[in-house]
Formats: sequence, C-alpha cells, structure tokens
Amino acid sequence: MRCIYPSDSRMIRLGLAFAASTVFFMVSAAQARQSADTQPQSVNAPVAPAESPQDQRDMPRRLTWDFDKDPVDGWHYACHHALVFAKSGRALQVSGGHAIWDPVGRITDFVLEFHYCCESGAGEVFFRLSKTSLGEECYCLKLAPDHITLARRLNKPTDEGYPEKELISKTGVLKPHKGYAITIRAKGARIDVLIGGQEALSYLDPHPLTDGTFGLGADNRSVVLYDNVVLTAVLTRATDSSP
Repeated sequence: MRCIYPSDSRMIRLGLAFAASTVFFMVSAAQARQSADTQPQSVNAPVAPAESPQDQRDMPRRLTWDFDKDPVDGWHYACHHALVFAKSGRALQVSGGHAIWDPVGRITDFVLEFHYCCESGAGEVFFRLSKTSLGEECYCLKLAPDHITLARRLNKPTDEGYPEKELISKTGVLKPHKGYAITIRAKGARIDVLIGGQEALSYLDPHPLTDGTFGLGADNRSVVLYDNVVLTAVLTRATDSSP
C-alpha cells in the first residue's frame, strides 16, 4: 500500500476544493439561465403600438344600400317632395331635377359602384361637394343615353341652371331602359368611370376637389333608377347639413 505523505494530503484537499468550486459555479450558471428563460419580458422591450382612433378612422370602410327597406333612410333631401323619390320594383327612383345626398359625411378617395337605368332624361351623380373660393363646388357625372359627361359644377343655381365646366365627355355609351353596372373611382386628382367593367372616362384634374359628400340625382324632366349602391372609402368627418 502506498503511504500518503502530508504533502500529498494537502494536494488532495486542494483538488477536492477546486472540484467543489467548479461544480458550484456550473450549477449556479445553469440556475441563472433557467431563471432568465422564465422571467417576463423586460418593461423596456419594444411593444407594437395600439391603433389610435385616428388610425381606425382612416381605415377604408365598405357601405352598401340596396333600398329594399326605406329607400331614403338616413340620406339628406336636397328638396322635400313626396313624389321625387319612390321605389320602383327594388330600386330607388329619382326624378324632377332633384337629388338625394349620402348619410356618411365627407370622403376623400373612394370607389362608388351602383346599378343604373335611365327611363327618360339623364341621371346625375355628384361627389366631392365642398367649399372653395368660388362657393360650393362638386364634380357632376351626367349619365344620358346619348352621352356621358364629367363636369365641375358650382352649386349656385341661376335662371339658366347650375354653372358648370365640362371636363370630359363621351357619346354612344348608354341606352335608355337598359340597366348598367357603373363604377366611379376617385383617387387624388384622378377620376375614372367604368361601365360594365370597361373604362368609359378618365380625367386628371390639375386643380382637384379633394374631399366632400356625394349624391344621386336626376336632371330636369328626368326619371332614373339607382340600386345596389356600394361605397368603399375613407371617411374623414361627418357633416350634419345637407347641400
């Protein structure tokens, strides 16, 4: 048997102490890692911001009116008359040079889709009605069997009617007593009109009206039908007054 000398005994004690220290540090490191993994996220960690009311308001909305119930519920009359608006089958009939204005308020860029039929005369779709240096102005899309015209109209009637400036026109597009699917797209200064999915008019206004309300109307001595109106737009602010 080998004898253990005092020097050997000291070396053994040192070795055991070193081994014990190593084990202690390894266990401590493992416990620290486990603790870090189970701790909640630091309060300084980035968090995705919640949507503000402004962000939610700026999201596009899709609104529909099929006029199956009250045909003018929530809309603004431009003129009160019992015979101006009536349901013809499942559509809204507008006649006599009057208009009905939407209930959603002011809009900027939008897509407006609707079914349209002209019984006589011409229909008129107004949009971006707003105040300018000249007064109240809007775009007016006139839908007549012999032509369709996009104009900029001043909402200030005279003996000759409403002053307006024709922007672009096209003939031979519509026929009377026939239904059409019509789309108006307004984005910034650009206005596009599609009929049956095909481009009919396209115009870039160098001095555009940027926002406002929209309405459905008919020219004098006209009878037209609107149905299945779909508006996709960002709503800016509500308005309580009709044009």
